[in-house]
Order: sequence, then structure tokens, then C-alpha cells
Amino acid sequence: MIHTFKCPSCGAPLKFDDSGDEAEATNMPCSYCGMSAAIPASLRPTVSTPKVPRRISLQVSNEIQALVGRGNKIQAIKLLREHTGLGLKASKDAIDAFADGDVDVLNQLLSVGSSRPVTARPQTGGCAGAVFSIALAAVLIGGVAIYTMNRAGINTPNVISVGPINIPLNNADGTDTPFSNLINTNTNTNAQTYDSLNMQGKAELVTWDDQAQPDIAGLAYHIKDSKNELAYIDGAKNKVNWRVDADIQSKFVTSADTVYVSNKTRLLAVNRSMGVPRWETSLSDTIAGSCDDCLALAGNRVIAMSNDSILQAFDVATGKRMWSLTLSPVVPRFFVWNDKVVAIDRDEAVVGLGTQVRVVDATGDVQTKFNITCTTPRTQDSVGGEESAYPYAAMQFDAAAGALYTWYGGFSSCVQKWDLTTGEAAWTTQLDADPPEQSDPRFVMSKDTLFMGGADQIFAVNTATGETTEIVKENADYDYMVPIDARDGVLVVQTTRTRGTRRLELWGIEVASGNKLWDVKFDEGGMMGGVFGRDGLAGFVRRGDDDVAWTAHIIPSGELVIVRLVGKPELQLTVETLNVKDGTSKGQQAIPLNKGDTFFSAPRVIGWHGATVWLHMDGQYYGVDTAAARITFHTP
Repeated sequence: MIHTFKCPSCGAPLKFDDSGDEAEATNMPCSYCGMSAAIPASLRPTVSTPKVPRRISLQVSNEIQALVGRGNKIQAIKLLREHTGLGLKASKDAIDAFADGDVDVLNQLLSVGSSRPVTARPQTGGCAGAVFSIALAAVLIGGVAIYTMNRAGINTPNVISVGPINIPLNNADGTDTPFSNLINTNTNTNAQTYDSLNMQGKAELVTWDDQAQPDIAGLAYHIKDSKNELAYIDGAKNKVNWRVDADIQSKFVTSADTVYVSNKTRLLAVNRSMGVPRWETSLSDTIAGSCDDCLALAGNRVIAMSNDSILQAFDVATGKRMWSLTLSPVVPRFFVWNDKVVAIDRDEAVVGLGTQVRVVDATGDVQTKFNITCTTPRTQDSVGGEESAYPYAAMQFDAAAGALYTWYGGFSSCVQKWDLTTGEAAWTTQLDADPPEQSDPRFVMSKDTLFMGGADQIFAVNTATGETTEIVKENADYDYMVPIDARDGVLVVQTTRTRGTRRLELWGIEVASGNKLWDVKFDEGGMMGGVFGRDGLAGFVRRGDDDVAWTAHIIPSGELVIVRLVGKPELQLTVETLNVKDGTSKGQQAIPLNKGDTFFSAPRVIGWHGATVWLHMDGQYYGVDTAAARITFHTP
């Protein structure tokens, strides 16, 4: 009988034949989105006897041999399962036996009429093949038995071993095991070149090892295979260590030994140095492409917040889901505090958009819970009374102090420091200023001072007492004041001139007096992506154009470095170093790029490592040593 059910990933209708070859399956691939869909238990037939495996053609046998010969046993297992209907363990035992030298394993599965048997032995020794013929039927019966036990509610082990991969059964009914769609099966650990790879702007520097050149983990588009991948690049050797299938919206985070990457509704753990998959599990939904902070590490937990506003924690070693917390869908967010998670969302028990904070420990227990509120005075512009923070209010997390700073309200706004251990406000300060809009707040922490901006002014807040000083006053000619960095009593500010021709500027502000010490004006273009500023560069940078894409950063020497991508007189980078205290420039040094006439994508900053800035430009990564004014790394 044909049954129809909806794909849980995309909602497309899927057809399941409970009398066909897929009758014993618990999952099936969606032909629309490619994800694995769990077949509802109510549609699956009761299995009483094992099925005889289907025979394979000589061509399939040759493909399996080639895969094993290249060391890709996981793909060989998948291919064998697809063409025989064998269970996972049976297929794994068969491939292990063949790899150990038992060529009869594949000969037994060849279809009638295949004249040439398998004679090549990939390696000698091993005893797996000696028992395979006897074990095959037992494995099939055992696999059916486990399936039947799961349906009957009998407990089975909560981790299934697939070679080097663990697939935890995070759901009680075992539906969290989509064997038919293991994303790790396309892990390529033999990739040594950049052939057909177009590197994407979503990347991060990996600096766990003590090395001069950091590694890079970044999304890439494989042109030849027409698919997205996550590539791990050895920065010292400038080679691709490994690649794994990914999605254009995939998120990833690295630890000292593991890379964790999402792919639609799947989460995969990969050995950082070798690219060997460790485990794979399910997310409750995809992770929003716009949420760069929705995958993180908290102690021995991987934390993910998916599109359905469910916060989930997985064990880093096994992938087992340790806890989950459903948040309100109104702009939820979270911060990592050592091994704890600070979850922030709307308190739906409060009228309006009240915001609650919950501190969740490694076991999923809520240690602290409080609502963000303050009492504002009655003024000419405000009736005063109790004010509740909206979920999208400006917030800054301070892990070292175990505190959360908030800035919210209307004409009379509240600035607060919340103690995350006690759930109490350490201090509250009233400001006669509007806080920035949802996506615009910018904070810079410098010792015991918090600089707040993102609207028409910038304030300096003493983090111990809450004493607040306006150091950049409102100016009718300028909008969107953003603190970038602070050093030696000087705050570097980015702002936008709105009177006349619109342009971006950098200012050096003396913190003690609020005086402007120096400025740098950018007449055309905008900031490089991946850094502060909503006025980012839009469009191309062409040879001969006046457009300039730029970024600024205070390097370890205490100097301010401005890196520009310019089109005149040719496409090149320039590096300018300024004294932070007085703005004195050492001049601009040019770095030729030897490119054509156009950069077809706006450059993006991946990050800084010492005095070296790492950029993504036109499908390639560049490492630019600003101290020496030269390119030290460049992907082909």
C-alpha cells in the first residue's frame, strides 16, 4: 500500500510503499530538499522475517572495490546498502570483511549473469571474512530484531557505531537515525588542492595551535560538483586538509580537536586535523542563515538555536542531546558563559514584550531566572513608571564579570548591569537619550569602561558604579556613532556625515575630555563586510573607479591600521598606519593584486591575527601583513 506523509524539513509530500523494497526502512530521502525524512511509525509494517538482500551488478561491485581501495569505506557501505537493501551493520560487516581480504563477500552478492568474479584482494590478513557468510543472516535477523524492539518500546543502546561515527538515538523511538542520508559520507580527507573551489565569505580563523599562520575554516562552492562544502585549510602549508558537504547557510564552530558544522537539520562533528567524522545527529530545525552566533561551544556542550526557536545542547564527545529549551519566537538569543548558557527571549506571561533571562547549566537546569525591568521618572516627554526591555534591546555580555549590560527604553532610557548569579540589577542609570535600534547597538569594553553607541551619541559607562558620561555629543550633521576600539585614553569612532554628500569618517576621541583629536574621511565606497557599520560597500570595485572599500583596526603595537581596496591607479590594497593619540600617518603603502579590471564581490574581513588581516575577495582568501605591507597568504 502506498502511504503519503509530509517531509519534516520542507513539507513536500513523500510516498512510502509498505510492500516494496523500502518497507523495512525507518527513513527515506526527500526528493525535493534531499534531506532524510523519518517514516512515521504508524505507516511502517510489522516486520516478522528478514528479507533476502538484492543482488548487485558487476559495475556496482567494481565501484565498491574502488571505494574500498581508496580508503572510502563509508561511501562503500552506503553504496552497498543502496543496491542490496542490507542493513547498516550487515553492510559494514561486508565491507570490513572485503577490506580484510575476503573477496567472496562481494561474489556472494553478484547478480546471476555476472561472469567475472571478484579476485583482487585490497589487503591480506584479518578474520572478518571467515565469519561473514554465517554472520550475514544473523545480522539481518538482528537488525530486524532491533527495529522490532524499538517499535515495541524495548530499550536499545543509545549510540550506534558506524565505523568512526557515532549516531546517537536522541529520540525515544529511534527516529533520529537517518542512515539513508549521512552527510558525512561525502567527507573528502584526501583533498590537497583548491581545484574547482570558490571560497565564500563565511569563514573564521582557527588559532588553537601555536603557529604563525592560523588555519581557516570556510564555506566553499565546488564548481565541478555544483555543491557547497566546508573546507578546512592548513594556513602554514596553504592546502585544503579536508572538505565536507555543507549548505549555503551552514554554521560551524571549532574546538581544539573538532569542527562542528550544521547542514540543514543535521549537525556533524569532524576531527579538526584529519577530517574524520566523529558523530552526526539531528537538529530540531535548520539554523537561520542570518544568525552567525546560533552555533557555539559551552564547556563540553555544543549549543545550537534553530529556526523553531529551540535551544539545544549536545554532548561534544557523542552528539547525544543533553537538553533543550523552547524559547519565544520573538527575537530570541543566547550568550555562552563558561559551561553555562544565558538564554534571552520574550516572557510570554508578561503583557507586551517583556524580556526574561534564564541561566542554564550543563545539565539543562535553570539556575537563575529574571526579567529585565526598570522604573523611569516622570518627565516632560515620558509618563514614567515601570519599563520592560524588549527582547531586541541593546545588550552586552561580560563573561569575566558574569554580568549582562542592557540599554533600553524611550525618551528616558535605562542602562543596567545585571548580576547573572543572583539575577539582581547591580546598578541602574537613567539616560536622557534614545537607545539605538535593534540591529545597530555597538559596545566596546576597555578595562573598567563600557563604551555604548549605535545611535546619535556615544556614552562611557563605569562598569563598577554605573556612572555614565556622554563623550561624543549629538551632532545634526552626523548620524550613527559607532565605537570601534579604544587604546591609551583614545576611542576610535566610526560615524556617517549626513549633511551634503554622504560619507563615512573615522574620529579619534579623547575619552577624558570628549575632544576630537583627529579624523579620516572616506569620500567614496564603504566599509568591508564582516565588521562594524551598516553603511557597508555595495557593488563592485573596478579599476579606475573612485570606490574604496576599507577596514580599520588597532594592532598589538597600539597603532591604528587602515586597509583600503582601491581602483586607482590600479586594483590594489593600501596600508596606512596612524598614531592613535594624534592621528599622525606614516603614509600609505601599496600592495599590487595582479587582478583583472573588477572585483565582483565586496571584500569581507575574516579576522585579524596580530598585525595580519585576513580578507575574502573574489572567491579567494588573502592574508595581509600590515606591518610589512605584503601578502603572506593567498589561496589560488
